[in-house]
Amino acid sequence: MVELGDAAGRTDRSSGWLTPTAAAIAGFTIAVLSLLSNGAWLVAIQAFVTRDGTSGFSTVVIASGIAQALLALAALALASRAVGSPEPAARHLGGAALVVGGLGLAVAVLTILAGVAPS
Repeated sequence: MVELGDAAGRTDRSSGWLTPTAAAIAGFTIAVLSLLSNGAWLVAIQAFVTRDGTSGFSTVVIASGIAQALLALAALALASRAVGSPEPAARHLGGAALVVGGLGLAVAVLTILAGVAPS
């Protein structure tokens, strides 16, 4: 099999197991999940936090905000890998994932602040 390269001698093969386009798709998907605060992952967090019956509502809100922040940070990490790609599809979807992931991170911070605010 012959690999075609560009003028700099690079080939079309990706240097890692996760191509930039796949990273962009994963980043965008995770960024959207970070904004879906009423998804199935929130039910799992609520069940875990309130398993012994001693946790209050603010603890659940803080835990969900932390989970949102972790999802958004994972999305931003994947998206930043895709933005530097020479592939146009990866760059564009990675850029969209950066915007949505940034918004998800902002919402996560607001969620955490709402949980720690005095009632």
